[in-house]
Amino acid sequence: MSEPKDNELSWENLGYPSDIRPFPSTMSDWNDGNLPEALEHINKATERAAQFRIDWYDTKATKFGRNARLMRFLALSLAGCGALAPLVKPVLEKLTVPERASSTQLPNGDTSPVLQIAQNQVSWLTELDAIGIVMVAMAGIIVGFDNFFGFSESWMRYRAIQANLIRKLSTFKYEWVVSLSKLPQDPSNVDCTPLIRAQRDFVDGIEEAVQSETSQWSDGLKLRLSMFDKSKGFKSFESALGSVVGKIENWESVKNKPVGVTLDGKEISLDANGTFGASDLTFGIHTLAFNIDGSLTEQTVTVRPGETEMVLVGTAKTRNQ
Repeated sequence: MSEPKDNELSWENLGYPSDIRPFPSTMSDWNDGNLPEALEHINKATERAAQFRIDWYDTKATKFGRNARLMRFLALSLAGCGALAPLVKPVLEKLTVPERASSTQLPNGDTSPVLQIAQNQVSWLTELDAIGIVMVAMAGIIVGFDNFFGFSESWMRYRAIQANLIRKLSTFKYEWVVSLSKLPQDPSNVDCTPLIRAQRDFVDGIEEAVQSETSQWSDGLKLRLSMFDKSKGFKSFESALGSVVGKIENWESVKNKPVGVTLDGKEISLDANGTFGASDLTFGIHTLAFNIDGSLTEQTVTVRPGETEMVLVGTAKTRNQ
């Protein structure tokens, strides 16, 4: 099987490593005599593409997890030491300042070295309360730094999607073996379309999971930036409002039934075509609820500043009242 040319489709052009080759994308690759080899190569490329995503998230999770644990350890250590500082101060003063040190003098009238040492120790003990306050403040800064840049959150999110991708890959491997086991001994006349679509659907599922994780990261970052700007009185683009427009599926079959739509508990009106809308919504996650003839359907929608989110009702999970 020939290597793809620079202007041909390759996994490298799709953001994958350059060693995911060759990808069977030419007519000659799928001739009757090349079908087993083509299926083997496309499956190998697909699995290596998925493994590449898994390894990427594993590397990122390890890095972010190490940083998150370090920051949390420092924050706990500083907060603990800062809280103990006022409690240990009286004990240290009694241990480091002997009562008779103040009356100890040398024959020539000079101050005793013992007293000098004790006085030096007392000087820093008087600042122990302030030191404790500074340590607690530093712990808060470290926690705030972690929360703002999302080290702990990203660590957990990366591990979650890594586990999800591993499960998808494992399931796909077994399903692929089952599909191959059903092929005849001579696959020259076999329709490979379902097998190729299975590969495509698997890759699409992997990329959909990656896209969802990226959207979570983006929305989380925007939310943290918005909250920070609001707390500091800054004006940002997040202050712009968004809107939601949606439509109920199979409207003709339910338009004569009792139908109600609410957004965050507030009722929204429906038009004659089963469409609805809401404007002037703040950035963030909002909850839509649809009561159709006693059946309640709920789904969330993320509203972005200056954008209109499209909602198609009927794909969310339903729970009966």
